[in-house]
Amino acid sequence: MKRILFFTLAVAIGGVCAAAKPSKTAETEKLTDAEKAERRAAAQLKALKNHGGILDVKGKGALAVVNCQSAVPEAMFKGKVDDLRRITHLNVNLVNGKFDLADVHIPAPNLIAVFIVNDPKLPMSLISLEAKWGMMNVAPFLSDSPSEAMLKSRVVKQLIRISAVTFGGGVSQYKGSPLQPVFSVKDLDETPGESFTIDSKFTFSKNLGALGITQDKKVTYRRACMEGWAAAPTNEFQKAVWDEVHQLPTEPIKIEPEKKKIEK
Repeated sequence: MKRILFFTLAVAIGGVCAAAKPSKTAETEKLTDAEKAERRAAAQLKALKNHGGILDVKGKGALAVVNCQSAVPEAMFKGKVDDLRRITHLNVNLVNGKFDLADVHIPAPNLIAVFIVNDPKLPMSLISLEAKWGMMNVAPFLSDSPSEAMLKSRVVKQLIRISAVTFGGGVSQYKGSPLQPVFSVKDLDETPGESFTIDSKFTFSKNLGALGITQDKKVTYRRACMEGWAAAPTNEFQKAVWDEVHQLPTEPIKIEPEKKKIEK
């Protein structure tokens, strides 16, 4: 009983103290614009002294979405290609080209490609993981003369499906995702999702990294120095970080002698 009373009293006192102490947000709201700007500048200067600034590191390798048809306007899927580039931070190129099933060529310098074709003699999709390409065929989407909105929905969903599978992340646990089982155009129409899923993105990003296709990223100059690939410093802040990371130890490193095992 005493423990319960003590705990209740402690919670009450803590609540009163929290209420009595003004929040940082409330304190910030009382500041003038000039004072807020001064605080931001001070925080930025502190961060700059600490890590030497942020470096934009361009990812390696590239992917291609190759448009080989004219039946579906490029505008219908260009936005989804832009989304792929934005959410994955990968180099994704939208280019025009040709598709010959007997002799598929991935346009340089891209390492993996998704081809968009219009051929009634081909299936709705083809994937060649070992050759690093996938194909989506828009011909089945045009057979029933769909509305513009319906056609765009089909093309976008199928582009998500084929891209994810080709890149190595073609399975998702999320119901309603285009990465759930689809066996026909009707199944695709009944699938509500029109975006890449988190689990698929994680899987194919990891797979692409193993193939040499890496993401754009932001890294501190300090981290670049610690990893050994930073360029020579270009300002006083980077120089201070460079000197700190590369300075020799002031005391010799002590290596403990290996203790011999005592045999019983």
